[in-house]
Amino acid sequence: MEHIKYWQLAQRQSLPLQAKINMSLRRITTFYEKLNGQVYVAIDGKDSNVLLHLVRSIYPDVKAMHVLTGVGFPENTEQLKRIDNIEFVKPKTTFFKLLKDGFIPFPTKQQAHFIHQVQRGKSKKLIKRLMTGYMEDGTKTQFCISKKWQWLVDSKFKCSDKCCNELKKKPFKKFEKETGLKPFIGTMVEESNQRKFKYLKEGCNVFEGSFIRSTPLSFWTEQDILQYTLKYKLDLSKAYGEIIPSMGFEELHRARKLETTGYKRTGCVGCPFGVHLEKGMNRFQIMHSTHPKLYDLYINKTIIGELLRECKINVYNE
Repeated sequence: MEHIKYWQLAQRQSLPLQAKINMSLRRITTFYEKLNGQVYVAIDGKDSNVLLHLVRSIYPDVKAMHVLTGVGFPENTEQLKRIDNIEFVKPKTTFFKLLKDGFIPFPTKQQAHFIHQVQRGKSKKLIKRLMTGYMEDGTKTQFCISKKWQWLVDSKFKCSDKCCNELKKKPFKKFEKETGLKPFIGTMVEESNQRKFKYLKEGCNVFEGSFIRSTPLSFWTEQDILQYTLKYKLDLSKAYGEIIPSMGFEELHRARKLETTGYKRTGCVGCPFGVHLEKGMNRFQIMHSTHPKLYDLYINKTIIGELLRECKINVYNE
């Protein structure tokens, strides 16, 4: 297990693309050889699409696996079906059943987990810590419910991070148990603080514990993914549109940034995790124009639309 310093992460993120490719290939090789090739690539969107290309550039027979959650973009599924040697698996439940049972994915995974613990918890000590932000000995902790979201605790909106476990993690674990394979995963630390903390503590390759895995793109950025996709002319889901230079310039490097003309990220279609953090038009505003039937299904026919409106998050493309 590799322990990373903050300055090391910053240094790695600032490297040119080819240097990152070389570093990632070394980590891929280490993970593959350590596990005697008993590995697979968990694939979903454009990040893991890059990862699969990297892995297969040296190990072309590695299997890909995708979980058909039922809430993926149809364009993503179309693109994934064009990949060779890929296996599709399904969860035992559905997103809509989870919503009906009171497990709303909002506002973030961490905050939803804390809110769920307070709304359904029995430990007075835990509830006090999560609501006040202080431990029993008076020590302040960041692992608590933000003041901004404490109103949700007593609302009718039952928040939880359970959907990710039910729709993704459990199918992955079942697949790994049945096949004996361990995953390459295309996550990057810039996507969340939780992923950053894990990377700093564990590095890319984890060979111990209950979740053996490799995340060889951890120190990559969104710009690296887009550059690599263009460089190697990778097949890209139509949900992203095209990759083009942005309208602005990046002051530091005096170079054009890249952006997609469609969706920036394509996770679960109706998932509102992190939507309040999106700048410009958010995913639901875009969906209002691009996928009106899906928009109607998630915003008008589930509790998600009501919750977002209560939070004063614009869900209309006006």
